[in-house]
Amino acid sequence: MDPRRFDPLLQRAAARVDDAAQSFAQSNGQLDRQRSRLGDLGRFASEYHAIPAGNTDAALLANRRAFAARVDDVAKQQQQHVEHARVLAERGREALVCARRESEALQKLAAARRAEVARRADLRQQRELDDLAMRRFMTREQHE
Repeated sequence: MDPRRFDPLLQRAAARVDDAAQSFAQSNGQLDRQRSRLGDLGRFASEYHAIPAGNTDAALLANRRAFAARVDDVAKQQQQHVEHARVLAERGREALVCARRESEALQKLAAARRAEVARRADLRQQRELDDLAMRRFMTREQHE
């Protein structure tokens, strides 16, 4: 088998690695953004809860508690978004690792094939040189 036949496979493997790396970078960026939003919500919630209620009537206090509960619910939802983004980022990382392994395996296979072809060519050349040397020797022996 001609080692050049591996070239298209190697190119496709490199393209898969590039695609997986790009996908991983995007999912990792999404995870960072979701974590940042969660952090912002957490800071907002803690600041809001830290504001003293003071002398407020029952309706304002009820509104304040309802708003705080909604902020807490949104923070819980955002935590779910973070977890989902983390799962996607982990899958992207696994896909990248897998694509890299496949590419490296193909590269090793192609290198081994190239080395085998070179070894066979060297053996063939050595046999030809040995045959030539033997013919010269035989020719000299016959003339002497």
